[in-house]
Amino acid sequence: MTPFKPPNRRILRYLIVTLFIGVAGLLSLKVLLPGPEPHTLILTSEDMEFRSDDPEPRFPPGSRVHLIFRNQDRGIRHQLAIPALEMETPVLRSGEEIRRTLMLPGQDTILHIECPLHPMMSSRIIVGSPGTVSDFGRSTE
Repeated sequence: MTPFKPPNRRILRYLIVTLFIGVAGLLSLKVLLPGPEPHTLILTSEDMEFRSDDPEPRFPPGSRVHLIFRNQDRGIRHQLAIPALEMETPVLRSGEEIRRTLMLPGQDTILHIECPLHPMMSSRIIVGSPGTVSDFGRSTE
């Protein structure tokens, strides 16, 4: 039986440096490469309601969403707030719009949308896949 011979220190150093460079390279690629394309959600205020093309917008957890909010109520000022994201727009006059990029939570939930100026106006964004979030915002799993 041959006795154990420790590896040469030079080889060990070479392996450690190579490993370090490889990990640093992978981390820099993650930072430099763009992530998945963000989703777009267009919300309008019209007839004292929030409206969108999708009556129940749904996005995967952790998604990035470009929100476009347009005030189309003639002569009425509106504002949009999503309390769970601590996001609130300035007050918009009729015909104005504002754009924001949102990072959605990483877990299934329902984000409530409101107009602080008109409490009867509300909507929601569903974060999660169908079947994982019930109509009441509780996880079904």
